[in-house]
Amino acid sequence: MSRMFQVVIVALAAASLLLAACGGSSSKSTPTSAPSSSGTPSAGSPAATQSGQGQVTGSGAATLKKLATDLSGKTYQISYDLSMTQSGQNTSGSMTIAQKPPKSFTSFQTTAGSFLLINDGTNTYSCTKDPTGAGQCIKSTGAGAAANPAAGFSIADALSSLTDSVNVTDAGSRTIAGIDSQCFNVQETSGTGIACFSKSDGLATLIQSKAPNGDTMQFQATKASGSVDDSMFAPPAGYTVVTIPSGVPSIPAIPTR
Repeated sequence: MSRMFQVVIVALAAASLLLAACGGSSSKSTPTSAPSSSGTPSAGSPAATQSGQGQVTGSGAATLKKLATDLSGKTYQISYDLSMTQSGQNTSGSMTIAQKPPKSFTSFQTTAGSFLLINDGTNTYSCTKDPTGAGQCIKSTGAGAAANPAAGFSIADALSSLTDSVNVTDAGSRTIAGIDSQCFNVQETSGTGIACFSKSDGLATLIQSKAPNGDTMQFQATKASGSVDDSMFAPPAGYTVVTIPSGVPSIPAIPTR
């Protein structure tokens, strides 16, 4: 999966957890080389490995940058349908991101089970549930609490953390989940695709990518709201909660096939 596409959807850690849940590998997510200004990979260049060294080029670059908005203080909820093909295996499911600062919620649901990362402003709950078993949450607080994966989600963060140079061109406007969105054709060394963002606040509404080996990914928004129910920021009913000592980070095992 392209690093550009990962970051604009949600924090890189959350996307890596999804790949693990699908039985895939996150090794493809970090490009090993970046194109030079001519479009040819620059072997041995610092830009090939250092975050923030990638450049955004192409006729759509200026428009994309204008959509960059700091969403860390915004209250919102957005849900996506997702589908992925890796090594000939198909996975489908859904994803929801919500935040009401300082609270946040991220969930992935696939046929393999579900993963939730919830922050109630003080504690973090890392929760899993397979299709046939009971749900469990590991509660951590203080230094052991995980970072809010939604709080830093913005196009600006994606652009500032690029390790790969990206060429973007205008792909027109679309209405996705009722949201007026600006779309871009995206090309980088690790794949090509389409990325669409809300014109009002830069939220990702559609991400499609295809890697050179044929692996594909699609996230498409299905609904969005500017309000969030506080009940989302607590462990689901019926889940067992296990508390770990402060300062000991822990993520439960991700359900696999």
